[in-house]
Amino acid sequence: MKFYTPKFQNLTMKVGLIAESFGMESLKHVFQGLEQSLSQHHEVVYCPLEYYYTSPRRQSDLREEFLNNCDVVVGRIDEEILKSREHLGGRPPLVGFLMGTMSRGAAELATLKSHLRTTDVLVGNCTSDLEITRKFFANAQTRKLPFAVDGSVFYPADDVQRQKIKTDLGFHAADRILLYAGRVTVEKNLHTLLRIYSILQDLVPNLHLVIAGEIDNVPFGAMGVYSISMTTTLMRLIKELDLNAASIHFVGRKSQAQLRDIYAASDVLVNMTLHHDENFGYSQVEAMASGTPVVGTSWGGLKDTILHGETGYHVSTVVTGAGVKVNWWEGVNRLVSLLEDDDTLRRFRERSRIHAVDSFSHERYSEILETILNDCTKNSCDKSEPLITTDFAEQFWLQCMPRSTAPPSFQRGAESFELYKELIQPFTGVTEATVPFDATLSAEQLLAIAVPVRVHGLKVKPDDPIFPVEIAIPEDMRRTCEAILEVMQKEPVIAFERLEKQIPEPARHCLQTTLRWMFDQGLVLRTNPIDGSIDPENAGEQMSKPLFSIKSVDFSSTDVIVIK
Repeated sequence: MKFYTPKFQNLTMKVGLIAESFGMESLKHVFQGLEQSLSQHHEVVYCPLEYYYTSPRRQSDLREEFLNNCDVVVGRIDEEILKSREHLGGRPPLVGFLMGTMSRGAAELATLKSHLRTTDVLVGNCTSDLEITRKFFANAQTRKLPFAVDGSVFYPADDVQRQKIKTDLGFHAADRILLYAGRVTVEKNLHTLLRIYSILQDLVPNLHLVIAGEIDNVPFGAMGVYSISMTTTLMRLIKELDLNAASIHFVGRKSQAQLRDIYAASDVLVNMTLHHDENFGYSQVEAMASGTPVVGTSWGGLKDTILHGETGYHVSTVVTGAGVKVNWWEGVNRLVSLLEDDDTLRRFRERSRIHAVDSFSHERYSEILETILNDCTKNSCDKSEPLITTDFAEQFWLQCMPRSTAPPSFQRGAESFELYKELIQPFTGVTEATVPFDATLSAEQLLAIAVPVRVHGLKVKPDDPIFPVEIAIPEDMRRTCEAILEVMQKEPVIAFERLEKQIPEPARHCLQTTLRWMFDQGLVLRTNPIDGSIDPENAGEQMSKPLFSIKSVDFSSTDVIVIK
């Protein structure tokens, strides 16, 4: 909790602020922006600094003094504050920030739910946050509050300025720049971006990939994924994918001013993220504010921030039996279409800036925040009732709560993984390129291998470091499944009609049934051709080549792991 000396002003309400004083820079940025917006219209109330170092009894007294001095409390959902509020009869109401907890299973709220009331407002930063919250609580008040980006810090450059920035950064005038900006962790899915780049480098002349951000070995603990060294992995992928290493630039963490120049000089920002905290995505909005369109996964906050077909493109994500998969072939086509179409690129640049200023300015943030505060204080006069948890919530928390004495949350067998799939569904999204699951297979539809696989007897192991699962092939589909994978190892994107002709006659009798099973299991994706689609032959065998060394450790029989 962060504490300040009060700065009293004649403002409408007394708003208590509960903020983080530690953690990621993005969190600090969030609460700094919240404080600034609140102080424009209200008297912001803080716990005194004494709270930090005094006795538990005195802390309890200070919490109650703090709450008695507030009309409403805003910020982090804090258990001790909520307990003190109960002692005071349940007031004041809370505007509580969910801060990405919902898409990871809301473990924090499992212990806090009994202290939350219908007069409180749970605030998410994207539509997906609110959809998942409604899966857990039947009667919670929810509101969406997108974060703000400073348009005076991130702004476009004209053509002359862009060329100068490119030159200053060491690029030539004819170079095309594809940019990723953000932390580099396994869930950010940089490995898929590098696979995509292996196709783009042969299609787009003078193309460069700039990766701006810290490389970090943050685990995806709920799936039991722990990266040993992201740096080593990425360097090895660059080599094994035969990428032009001289065209890939890891520039590390940059200041806002440096980032703005990189955004402004870049042609497109790309983000294939599947990060489970991606409930907004500052980089996407900063890029658009700088006049740079975005191609990003239809995932979490990116679903809200990117206007598909106006400020960039979404890339479909689907929930499957092997976790969430990205339609990488759609991503390839969207990027090529933008990088080769200067008119569309210019139109998207103009629209990106307008969208960022209209939707994500500090003024817009303050306006939405003000309506939330007003609604919360107005509704606090209504009858206050406990939050009602849904059957899904009770089942989810029973099966998937993090425990030090149990396997990872979503790796406890079929039931836990099915609950994960239901949890994360609202975070995913599809575009017009995705074929509905129940649609008939037709000759022109394209099939793309979702991720490379290894086959061991009746087991298929997707080469996916985010979702390291193992899939059992039904005995009656084994021959056909193996035949499909053998063809798609050489042609990772192929029209259904062409695939059908290449399958040996003895394996063709259950082709459609086997393909539908493979769609459901996340081994193969189905996509419509996009206008101006590139030739599937341009997708080389690198897209179907297993690259990762993924070692499984049995939780129940392993005490110590030794890495040499």
